[in-house]
This record gives sequence, C-alpha cells and structure tokens, in this order.
Amino acid sequence: MARRRKKNFDEASSGSQGWIVTFSDLMTLLLTFFILLYSFSTLDIIKFKQAAASLQSVLSGNPSTMIFNETPSGADQLPFDPMVQMQVPQSKDQTTLDSEIVEMFEMIQAFIKENGLSADLEVTYNAKGVLVNISEAVLFESGKAEIKTDGQMLLDTISKLLTTIDNDIEIQGHTDNQPIQTDKYPTNWELSVDRAVQVTRYFVQRHQIEPDRLKAAGFAEFQPLVPNSTYENRALNRRVNLLIIIDHETGGSNGRTT
Repeated sequence: MARRRKKNFDEASSGSQGWIVTFSDLMTLLLTFFILLYSFSTLDIIKFKQAAASLQSVLSGNPSTMIFNETPSGADQLPFDPMVQMQVPQSKDQTTLDSEIVEMFEMIQAFIKENGLSADLEVTYNAKGVLVNISEAVLFESGKAEIKTDGQMLLDTISKLLTTIDNDIEIQGHTDNQPIQTDKYPTNWELSVDRAVQVTRYFVQRHQIEPDRLKAAGFAEFQPLVPNSTYENRALNRRVNLLIIIDHETGGSNGRTT
C-alpha cells in the first residue's frame, strides 16, 4: 500500500515539472522574436544576419549554420537602404528618347493651338511616339471611307506639319464594335484599313509626302480608347490616328494624354 502511494507521488511530481520545458521553449522563441524586431528597426544588415542565424540555430539545433553567404569585404560597413537598392539607373538612350517624344509632343500641341484645331484633334503620346487623334465624324460618313470636304481641309492643314518633320508616320484606322456587313466591307477590319489607306493616299497624292515615310494599318474595334458601352464612347473609338514614330523598336497605338 505504501509502495503504491509513492508511485503516484512520483508520477504527479514528474507531471508537474513538464510545463518547464514548454515555458523554456516559449521564452526562447520570444527572445528570438524581439531580436528580429530590433534588427528590422535598425535596418542594419549585420544585425539582420546575426538575428537570422540565431533564429535558425534555435530551430535547427545547429549553432554553426548560417542562412546568408558572406558579403564582400567592406560591404558590412554600409547601412542597408531599401530605396537605394531598388533604384534602377535610367540609360542615357532612354532619357534621350523620352526627351525627343516630349519635344515632338509639345511642338505638335503648339501647332494644333496655333491653327485652331483643338476641337478636331487630340495629341497624345506613348513609348513609340506621338499620336494625333482625328475623330471619324470629321473625316468620314458612317460606314464609309471617302474623305469628306471638311476632312480634306483638316488634312491639308495637318500636311503642313508633316512636311516640317522627317519622322515615319503610321496612319491607323479604328472602329467601334458595332458589326458591319456590306459588299465592300464585310467586317470592321476592311473598313478600318480602307480609311487608313485613303488618308495615306491623300497625303501622298495631294501633298507629295514621301510614300516611304508612311504606313497604313487597320485595327478594327480591337484597340478601343474607352469601353464601347455607350453611343458617346463608340464615337470616341471611331477614329484615325497619325502615329509619328520616334522609337522604331517598341509598339502600341494607345497613348496617354497630358
């Protein structure tokens, strides 16, 4: 009977000390956590590496294990600045390209204002160059590609600008998403291409702009400026763009207005 009481006492004594192991683990994890907080607050790469190594040592039981490779000599003496590390230097060529695009944009914008064309034209730019946006209503009747008289007068004025520059020009036709099916234009592809071709031919035949500078392209409804959800939006998407190319290596026809 006495022996049985002693066994129960030993089991109770052993169970009552089991919390010490859990408490010890908890204190170790809390210590490691605060070390990490301290290292992050100072943004010091040396302390960060030391704290990370300590954490790994606690978790793996191997104090000699390191997470990071050794840094080059003298690197540990430099403070860690995440903003400096994320900066990507801009190339000289890119800076020059951007300045050329902005310069062309400002020149065309000034031309539009001087000639009173702000109501008919919008000038924008993208990574490839500068775009002059002409609404369909100025140039064409709905579903047609014959240039109206008012549209011809507008193109006559624009040609004065084009003869002062030597950049290549891409004339782009765009439509809305309303389907068209006629003998001449089975789809919007044919309509958008024909409109671009008619404007291109007008510049060449009427104003002797060098044909090798010009290119006609049709995009149908697949590069809208705005969703084709309303009548007004569809009118904005029906347009002809004159893309004055600055960079021959990148593409795109939708720019940003400034």
